[in-house]
Amino acid sequence: MKQIIRQVGIVLKTVDYKEQAVIATILTKEGKNNYIIKGAKKLSGGTRLLASPLTKIEFNSTSHDGLNTLTEGSIIDNYLPIKQNMNKLLVMYQVLEKILTFSDQVTNNLLFFEFVQDIFNLLSKDFDEDAILAIFDTKLTFLLGINPELKICPVCGREAKSGVF
Repeated sequence: MKQIIRQVGIVLKTVDYKEQAVIATILTKEGKNNYIIKGAKKLSGGTRLLASPLTKIEFNSTSHDGLNTLTEGSIIDNYLPIKQNMNKLLVMYQVLEKILTFSDQVTNNLLFFEFVQDIFNLLSKDFDEDAILAIFDTKLTFLLGINPELKICPVCGREAKSGVF
């Protein structure tokens, strides 16, 4: 018997699969996974809007023999302010590329998912896009395990009296 799992995720990208389906890469609290969305290329399909990149969705999925299938869902946020602003969209594509490249190396998937949601929400509002990108890059390095050590000397290992790099 197939187990139905209810999740919230952000569609990062889609790739055509067979005649009427797509394979969607979706970031969830458990990490980045691929899901087959049947009927996503039909104009009258109920799953068509769920397969739109840069969309936050709540969905049901099943897994059979390691193959995840998205069965139904609803849109939570389609991030229209980002999609309608060219500068925000350019920053978003940079963020998406980094998410797709580095999400497998992140150690805390829940924190990473919440962080990505926060970045998307900031981009949806009237904040400076370059500042948001700088925040994303800085926090991503921390989530990847690259952070400064201020309490001990990285060369000899003794406790540092003052916080210097």
